[in-house]
Amino acid sequence: MLEIFRRNRFFNSLLLLPYTILVRVWLVFDGQPPAFNMKGILTDWLFSGLDPNGGLALVLSILIVYLQALMLNRLMIRNRITQEMTLFPGLFYILLVSFFPEYNGLSAPLLANSFVILALDRLLSTHKSTGNVPRIFTAGFWFSVAFLFYFGYIVLFICGILGLSMLRTVKARELMQFFIGFLAPMSIVVMLDYLIHSDITDFQLHFVEQIGFFDIDIPFGWPLYLQMALFGGLVTLVFFNYASFTLKKNIHVQKKINLMYMWLIILFGIVLIQSGIFYEEWTILSLPLACFLAMFFARSRQWLILEIIHFGILLSVLTLQIVTLL
Repeated sequence: MLEIFRRNRFFNSLLLLPYTILVRVWLVFDGQPPAFNMKGILTDWLFSGLDPNGGLALVLSILIVYLQALMLNRLMIRNRITQEMTLFPGLFYILLVSFFPEYNGLSAPLLANSFVILALDRLLSTHKSTGNVPRIFTAGFWFSVAFLFYFGYIVLFICGILGLSMLRTVKARELMQFFIGFLAPMSIVVMLDYLIHSDITDFQLHFVEQIGFFDIDIPFGWPLYLQMALFGGLVTLVFFNYASFTLKKNIHVQKKINLMYMWLIILFGIVLIQSGIFYEEWTILSLPLACFLAMFFARSRQWLILEIIHFGILLSVLTLQIVTLL
């Protein structure tokens, strides 16, 4: 099965949809789906009336994950970060954001991930010498939209500033362009809040409620320990393979890989500012980890071993989903 997604073909991309349905459809059999926590003002405005038990929430979660997988594949292929043009980034993203039943359904981080991918696509393209004004502005704009869907993603403002500095010799004017792009969506939201409520109390109150310092609400137990083992092991694997990931890559690709490592590190800062850290926060790490896993699998030539590993991961996902229903 893994060999199918090694080739970047249109039909193979379509097959990612039934793959997504396979690992996420179990939510329909669960009488108690994960709570939909409103951790972003746009998430609150747009989805507060959505029933997490309804079929619409399930369909939306499947479609969003599938589209994000396609977007992530496009991001990696356009920037030639992997040695081969594969569909592995999207494949592993689907697996990671569906690995545990607690990740199924909609969540603020899941919604925000779409805009993180858009922002990274613009940011990674700023290494070009010309035409960067719209790219820098748009990168800041999409990072801000991600932040408005999930408060913890405010740390990506730092990622954007440092990322620009890593990819190019950044000028003060370009930093200002990024800053203005980041302010633009917030200005629009404040304006809408004022037009609707005649004040911006809702905007202010929402942000105050989301601020927290090591405010972790995840109960201790085997689900937490399994998730810590999974993501801890993946992060360790990623950092131990830094040399092999950057080996024989041109300077532009090396800079992009370094930016992805910086992105992964900065994401851990979310626990310093976000209140009510819960299971869905683990999915924040899924975007960078899926990219690194794709790089790890794409450079290997041990096809049989890779197929066995992929089958084991897929079987683990399905087992965890089914066991929860029993």
